[in-house]
Amino acid sequence: MELVIFDWNGTLVDDAELGLTGANACFGLYGIAPISLQQFQETFTVPWQEFFIVNGVKEEQIDVVKHQQTYSRAYGRTPAELREGVKETLTALKDRGAKLAINSLYEKSIIEEEMRRLGIFDLFDAVHAPTGLVNAGTRPDKDMASLQEELGITAEDTVLFVGDMIVDIETARTHGFVSVALTNGWTSTTRLEAAKPDHLLDDFSKILDIL
Repeated sequence: MELVIFDWNGTLVDDAELGLTGANACFGLYGIAPISLQQFQETFTVPWQEFFIVNGVKEEQIDVVKHQQTYSRAYGRTPAELREGVKETLTALKDRGAKLAINSLYEKSIIEEEMRRLGIFDLFDAVHAPTGLVNAGTRPDKDMASLQEELGITAEDTVLFVGDMIVDIETARTHGFVSVALTNGWTSTTRLEAAKPDHLLDDFSKILDIL
């Protein structure tokens, strides 16, 4: 079996600027000046609390519920759009017989709603993500056990994990998957290069050249 697992934010959707907008709205809660996209990409990490602490927020200041509500309102003012070539590439992968899944730290119901809006919901075999906005982005890693069980992934299968963050590369490496990192997402190219993914791409459609 060939399986391609995708992250959501910054990977399937081109939303780094929206993530920055949400982050800066939250910095405003703590009296901290907005940051640039470059600083966002150089420092963003999960759990998201660590990102805000690195950028000057005191841990005791963070009210998770108020923070996530503020972020969600700011992020959601502009609908996210797919990266260039996403729908065509996903369709080509399905035509080749590959299974497709999403493993994200974003909130599951929001992802599924957006998948329907963007016309890609029916292309996927599974979506694994946290339930409840307050749980989104709070893990330092990605849970693969339930996804492996649902899709019957074995050591003999070819599995690609495609993402735009260090956690995606580390998850792939931990589970023996091929790691594919995409630039122009939520992480700078310099940081992605330092994490040494198996493949570093600036063109989503180049995924087809790997399988």
